[in-house]
Amino acid sequence: MAYAEGACGGDGDDSPFSSLLSGLPATPPGYYREAIGRQHVLYRPPQCARVAPHCFHLDTVAAEHPLWSGYVWNASRALADALCAAPEWVRGRTVCELGAGAGLVSVVAARACGAALVVATDYPDEEVMRALRGNAGRNGPSDEDVYSQAPVERSCCTGNIHVLPYRWGDDATAVRACLPHPAAGFDVLLLADVISYHSAHTALADSVAWLLRRHEDAVALLAFSHHRPHVRQRDEDFFRMICQRHGLLAREWHAPVDMLPMFPDDPGEAVIRGRVHFMQLQWPRDGRNRECNSIPSCTRQDFT
Repeated sequence: MAYAEGACGGDGDDSPFSSLLSGLPATPPGYYREAIGRQHVLYRPPQCARVAPHCFHLDTVAAEHPLWSGYVWNASRALADALCAAPEWVRGRTVCELGAGAGLVSVVAARACGAALVVATDYPDEEVMRALRGNAGRNGPSDEDVYSQAPVERSCCTGNIHVLPYRWGDDATAVRACLPHPAAGFDVLLLADVISYHSAHTALADSVAWLLRRHEDAVALLAFSHHRPHVRQRDEDFFRMICQRHGLLAREWHAPVDMLPMFPDDPGEAVIRGRVHFMQLQWPRDGRNRECNSIPSCTRQDFT
């Protein structure tokens, strides 16, 4: 999920969904339902993929849903492509996605890239969770119709994919309970286009620290675009904050990918809005400096 100024008309933190993330009740039944209609998305791994050929079908919620889950975002596609090109990032590992939206990255990690276990999470909104559960079932071995009707507060499992409602900053015990060894944490966290929620940065950072296994080999992989170039500094502030708050190390893990911007008519340079960046977060090795006061220089250069 992400936020685009031209589509909502604000600068992000004052928009309707921001208050939802701060703890207000979930979307009332029927709110924005089918206002513009759902999208059906077909995804195939890129030609450079090192995975068996797959074809994934996903449905989104209504495009005007206030949580912006009505799209498969560029960063989700780019992150899925990157995993297909280097499946060893997740193969045989335990994986959790935060802000999964339609679930493309989670489904690709589980079905194409050989993750041992994937937990796809998103905000506990009924429409969002119904779409996410349906997509996990549709692209897996279970009955998607039964799967998509489960109550929003329940965790559902199809094959090696669990779908769980989770709000950033909340206690993560239920998410970790999906693991064979809950106390260990996840080997890999996946996050696509989530740092545009500036008011939720602290909650998101805390969730990353709670869920990521405390080992130098564990990694959080992020992909994101600057949908609002005039506040891209605030996007980048997430990395400075999480490094200072939790002692994680941040660096680029994949070259930026240029795509068409999500909303062509939005203000700001199209190249900046369409470019997808990739950062990773890891716990430091013994003896390494735990301070991280700035984005790595190579990434700063990419952002300018």
